[in-house]
Amino acid sequence: MNWKRGLKSLILVALLGLIFVEMDSPLWHHIADRHWIADYLSQEGWLARGSLLIFGIVFTGIGGPRQLLAALFGFLFGAVGGIAASLCCSLSGATLAYSVSRFVLFNTLQKRFGRKLEKFQRLVEHQPFLKILMIRLLPVGSNIITNLLSGCVAVRFIPFLLGSLLGYLPQTIIFALAGAGVGNASRYQLIVSVALGAISFAVGILLYRSHLQRRVESMIKE
Repeated sequence: MNWKRGLKSLILVALLGLIFVEMDSPLWHHIADRHWIADYLSQEGWLARGSLLIFGIVFTGIGGPRQLLAALFGFLFGAVGGIAASLCCSLSGATLAYSVSRFVLFNTLQKRFGRKLEKFQRLVEHQPFLKILMIRLLPVGSNIITNLLSGCVAVRFIPFLLGSLLGYLPQTIIFALAGAGVGNASRYQLIVSVALGAISFAVGILLYRSHLQRRVESMIKE
């Protein structure tokens, strides 16, 4: 359909535009130097802040570590501002990768990840919110691969976004607090770690019960 081709072109142009804008940014060379970036922001003002947020979207969208960004933003903007800015960039980056996969790189990814796509499709076709949340919470797998596969198998966007938001939140809080230099960050880290374990356990129980229910329903139908 023409509108789909137009949407693909628009997304591709937007992606290339973002990359082009940030291609010569000095932030790529100083991403780990928080003091240099702090001086850069103080000298360049709001323009530099906007550039930093765009950089954060591209950085996480192409698979850059969210934890590094959260720690940096915590240092620059404080705990609350760092958490908010980091989540905004991480979710926008995930959305960017998801959209490019779904509307631009679909055929390429089908060829590249054929069998993996089939397994991922079976995993997320039921209760996609809980499945995406589980993937985000577990310290395994690749963030960028999850984004690309989700777009390629057309996981519904709202479950994808909400599962990513809640799944990103624990580590974002931990690293933003650490970056902000909060005195009792280690205590918060322990609390968040315990909460993360409890949430992961609860999600696992829900998924297991759902799996058993589907098996029983399947047996009844047979």
